[in-house]
Amino acid sequence: MDKSCRMAIDPHIHGAMTAPNLSNRVRDLLRDRHWSQAHLAQASGLQPSIVSRLLAGSRPWKSEHVARVAAALSMSPDELTSGTEAALDRPGQVDAQFVATLTKDHGALIGENRRLAEELAAIKEQLQRIVEEGDRLRLRIGRESRLRTTAESELRAVRQQHTAIESQNRSLRREQALMTASLDTTRRQLAVVQAEHANAAQIANQNYATAMELQRKLSNTAGVAAVTGLFGLAMVVSKALGGDDKPTKGGRRRGK
Repeated sequence: MDKSCRMAIDPHIHGAMTAPNLSNRVRDLLRDRHWSQAHLAQASGLQPSIVSRLLAGSRPWKSEHVARVAAALSMSPDELTSGTEAALDRPGQVDAQFVATLTKDHGALIGENRRLAEELAAIKEQLQRIVEEGDRLRLRIGRESRLRTTAESELRAVRQQHTAIESQNRSLRREQALMTASLDTTRRQLAVVQAEHANAAQIANQNYATAMELQRKLSNTAGVAAVTGLFGLAMVVSKALGGDDKPTKGGRRRGK
């Protein structure tokens, strides 16, 4: 850049009133873009303190500053300074050193952007894997939750069945106790009946024996009745029924 161009933007050479207008314009551009001074410093590669002093008007604008700020704002130096008191006298004429610096910085930015893009792609890929893993975990948690709900439902059903079975067992034990008591009573009654039956059988056998003996005696005395008459028959029957008892003195019979 020639001397006339440098004089147009250097307030130390051209005058102290040229900087504020460019500073105001840069502040307006930052406000429109919602940028901070720190953002501009990072994008332009200038020190934050330099940017702060340039925008405050306490530091003169140099060609390097204009070129860097213009590049950061995606503008040419002509567009940035156009309409201000710092406008270039010969637009399009920028010092070759600044062009080389900007080109170098631009290349570094491109490389940095490429690196950041690769890192961003890796982060996105990792994030995608995390999202997929999260989806799988959610599905697994959903399945486990459903399985747990089913297991809890089955457990409740089993507990209910267990309670019902315990209630049935208690009822059965009560019925068993009643049946055991009834069986004991029946056994006692059976023992009594068996004893009575034994006694009755013994009595029946005795009666049967007596009847058979009576029949034998009656058979033996059948002929006697025909000979001796009724009186003789009565004596025979009395003897058969009374055994060997004989009349005692006084008309009484002596027992065995």
